[in-house]
Amino acid sequence: MSSDLPETRIREIEHWTGSYLHQAITVALSQSGPDEPSQDWVELMSHFKVIPLELSERKRLFVSSSMLHGAPITEFRDVITAIIKSSRKKLKLVKCTDDSSEKMKDRFIRGLDDSLDDSVVFYRSRVFPKKSMFSEAMSAAESRGKTAADEKSISTEAFVNTCNGCGAPRLRPGKPSCSFCGQDF
Repeated sequence: MSSDLPETRIREIEHWTGSYLHQAITVALSQSGPDEPSQDWVELMSHFKVIPLELSERKRLFVSSSMLHGAPITEFRDVITAIIKSSRKKLKLVKCTDDSSEKMKDRFIRGLDDSLDDSVVFYRSRVFPKKSMFSEAMSAAESRGKTAADEKSISTEAFVNTCNGCGAPRLRPGKPSCSFCGQDF
C-alpha cells in the first residue's frame, strides 16, 4: 500500500530495493555450485525476468573461473541489474513536491549508482578463492596511506549489518550510513 507523499513512496522503494538486494545476495551465495540452481534462485531470476544459464554453461563457468560456490557471476549481475532497473522505474513515477523529497530521491539514485559495482565486488570476494599470502601482502602495501574514505574494502559482515530502515546490506565497512535511505547502521 503506497502513499501519495513523495517521501513515503521513496522510503517504500528504498525498502523494496534493499530487501531484494539482500535476498539476491543471500540466495546467490547459498548456491552449492555448478549443479541445478535452487528453487529460490530460479524464482528470483524468474521474478526479474532473468534467463538462467544452461547447465553446461554453468559448469563451464565454474571450472574456468575457479568459483568455490554460489550462482554464476553473470546470473548474479543480471539479477542485481534488474533490481536496480526496476527501482529506477518505480522512482521515476515519484513526483517530488519540495526540496526535501528531491534531495531524498537524489540520494537514493546515487546509492543505486553504486549498488551494482558494490554488490558484484562483494559477491566476487565471497565466491572466488582467496588470494595467496603474497598477493595479500602486496595489496596491503599498496593500500597503505589511503584514508578510510578512499578505501573501497568490502565488509565481511554484510549479512549481519543490514539497514534498519530499508533492509539493504552493508557492503562497505567505512560507510556509517545506508547508501539508499541514509539511515545510520
